[in-house]
Amino acid sequence: MKHLNNAKERGVAILGGGAAIKKGVLKQAPKIAAKMIKVISRK
Repeated sequence: MKHLNNAKERGVAILGGGAAIKKGVLKQAPKIAAKMIKVISRK
């Protein structure tokens, strides 16, 4: 993977990742919620 030094490229990558995460969240919401709770309770 090429290092993203271009802010525009980085923004696109973040938006793409966000979209992928949202799609994944819809499928795996219970698993992710459990992980988030564990992480929060650790802090």
